[in-house]
Amino acid sequence: MRDKNANRFVIAALTLLATKGTVSAQESIQLFGPNQQTTWEDESLRELPSVLESPTVSRTLSLREIPISIPAKIIEPQWIDRAASPLDDAAAQPQMIRDRNASGTVTVERWVVESASGDYVNDGDYTAFGATGKPEMTGRFEMGQRVGEWKQSLAATQIAHLVTNLDRSFQSPFLSCGNFVAGQLDGEWTIADADGRPVVTWNFVSGVRQVESIWFNAKGDAIQSIQYENNIPHGPAIIAGVASDSGVSFVQGSLLQKVETWHDGNRKTQKKSEEWVLGPANLSIVSQDWESSTVVYAGSSATQPIRHGSLSTWYSNGQKGHQGSYVNGIPEGEFSWWYPTGQLQCRGNYADGIQQGDWTWWHANGMKKVQGAFERGERIGTWSHWRVSGELVARTDGTEFTEVAAPQITVKPSAKQPTNSARLRIHHR
Repeated sequence: MRDKNANRFVIAALTLLATKGTVSAQESIQLFGPNQQTTWEDESLRELPSVLESPTVSRTLSLREIPISIPAKIIEPQWIDRAASPLDDAAAQPQMIRDRNASGTVTVERWVVESASGDYVNDGDYTAFGATGKPEMTGRFEMGQRVGEWKQSLAATQIAHLVTNLDRSFQSPFLSCGNFVAGQLDGEWTIADADGRPVVTWNFVSGVRQVESIWFNAKGDAIQSIQYENNIPHGPAIIAGVASDSGVSFVQGSLLQKVETWHDGNRKTQKKSEEWVLGPANLSIVSQDWESSTVVYAGSSATQPIRHGSLSTWYSNGQKGHQGSYVNGIPEGEFSWWYPTGQLQCRGNYADGIQQGDWTWWHANGMKKVQGAFERGERIGTWSHWRVSGELVARTDGTEFTEVAAPQITVKPSAKQPTNSARLRIHHR
């Protein structure tokens, strides 16, 4: 194959041939076509005229008949770079490809170009046609990756799994638009009906669902809104079919909502309990594909709701019975219990589900009953016990107390029970 030196010699020879008038520049190109292959031997430049003026020179002259080399000091030719040659330039130009079905109908028009690796990849405008011959998908590729805005037409059946309980007032066909950067969704993915009314608006960053995703009804109202962090619901939300005043939100993929029970059932005039619980939501995203209009959601392993947030209970007479807070089903912070009369019965703190710090119990008449402290669930320091009359029964090291029951939560929650029941041991002497 011709090397760089050979390319140098060819240009020099063509230049001299054209100058001497032996053949024209055009004829020289025909004579020494770009596909000629030859080897060269070192000869003196002065041999060149005799060869060129030989009567044997014709259009069939082979380069092998010119055993010369052209010193760079005599002529400084331009290099022939294969990557910039006319033939290679033509190969590098985008080419229109028309995909056809068995009947010969064009289904896709696209531009392709040869990549650095030699593969042909989509590069330029792309149009896919439907059965009626109208464009159903349009967009643009850059070296095999989607870029900019893409659009495709969808039937109602194609978006049914994207939008549960689709408002029947929407008109088909639907227009799905997605913005791409380097082949990944980046920006909004929107779907609108034939009248331009929004159906969904989802936001992406580098192919990952982020910030707010909204679902609409045909009136333009947002019937569902979910905040996403890296494909996982997290933050305040509006859920279709759930009252907006219930304060629904998500915590790392689990649905957090308020649950209430009532002493008088459906009349709902005497509240029995109010708590916040985490439940399975099945809205965390495993994968999503704009072209096929599919979103795959992760299933949830949770089977029962778990307390997360405040819990309060009331007696049927309206007096508060209990109050505390939970984090993923674990008691955290201050807890309090009351007698039906409203008298405080017990108060103490939890840290990561374990009793911590000062705890105090009272008799129903308000007289202090027991007082002491915990360190990571272990009784420490001096503990005191009084009778209902206020008489001191014992004041001793906490480890010598015998068992006494602390108040229990009276409502059965749809959640995980506390891991500690706040029981003491009091020793009577």
